[in-house]
Amino acid sequence: MIRQPLLVKLALISAVVVLQGCVTTSEDIFGDDMKSMKEVYQNKAYGDGLAIRHQIARDIRDNSVHVNAKLHKHKKAFPKLPNPELIMHVFPHITRNGTAVPAYTTAFDLYEKNHYALPGEIVGWE
Repeated sequence: MIRQPLLVKLALISAVVVLQGCVTTSEDIFGDDMKSMKEVYQNKAYGDGLAIRHQIARDIRDNSVHVNAKLHKHKKAFPKLPNPELIMHVFPHITRNGTAVPAYTTAFDLYEKNHYALPGEIVGWE
């Protein structure tokens, strides 16, 4: 069993610790030079964030030019073999469960996969 004086001491220490948190002001914690939420937002939206976004956009643009050049070289080395596109028209109809389906046109490739020629395989065959 806990003695009465020990229980009083624990309660007093707990009360002091809890009340000490109420005494602290936000200036003591954050300081006087803390930015407002509006300033933080504007700095992220228009300040340094904008320069970083421009740099990222430049990097992407420069990289895409490099990637497109490599892709063009690859397409030239491995040309795609012809895969005719078939066009199918579906007339309006009613399904088995009674749902009306309007007419529509769809297109699909004749072959399931696209095939590519090896380099030099179809020279003059176009």
